[in-house]
Amino acid sequence: MVIAETAIAIPALAVVALVLAWGVSLMGTSLTLADAARQVARDIARGVPGDDAVSAAQARAPEAVITVEDLGDQVEVAVARAVAPPVPALSGLTVPLRQTVVIPREWLW
Repeated sequence: MVIAETAIAIPALAVVALVLAWGVSLMGTSLTLADAARQVARDIARGVPGDDAVSAAQARAPEAVITVEDLGDQVEVAVARAVAPPVPALSGLTVPLRQTVVIPREWLW
């Protein structure tokens, strides 16, 4: 009886550990996207050309899609990426992550 329970418990614990590790990975990716969005928004608000700011952020989050919207006295930057699980059998399941930052322009007089 103990052998059967152990045979079920060990794979179940492995799956739980994998899901928890992927959750931590998703949080890290989300923080990276937020950093990239803040970097682009801050650079554009300070007067750096949009293409230069986006290319600098692409180095930080290479697979992300960065969208910049000029709102006049504000800049809105959205950074998005779809993250697949680390298990190839579940490659069709992706989690879309998106971080948006709105920052006022710094007017230099």
